[in-house]
Amino acid sequence: MANRGRRGFTYTHYRPTQANQAAIRNANELGFTVNLSAQTLAQADAHAALGIAPVVVVLPVGTTKPTRTPEGRMVVVCPASVGNTDCLNCGICQQRDRAAIVGFPAHGAGARRVQAIFFAGELS
Repeated sequence: MANRGRRGFTYTHYRPTQANQAAIRNANELGFTVNLSAQTLAQADAHAALGIAPVVVVLPVGTTKPTRTPEGRMVVVCPASVGNTDCLNCGICQQRDRAAIVGFPAHGAGARRVQAIFFAGELS
């Protein structure tokens, strides 16, 4: 409730069990945006189908263009990750009612491992 009218947000990799879904839905309804984090485009579809929270997903290294999930949902690449803005001025991740999934290209020391998980999940 302390975030009502503010731009607070976070991400969760916790499995969306029934108990977790209730907590995530409640936080979003009270004004604190909790994004469900997915490791593959198929998992992003599954999370989006729950209808409890906005969804984010990791993307392969160097991704700069929008894509679609297997079920046709739009995935926009995080504007801050492609240099069009910064997190402070963007705010897309705090928008609870957005239609698009936000994708974050893998980066940093763990990028290869993250990318391997992404592609392994896409093949299965």
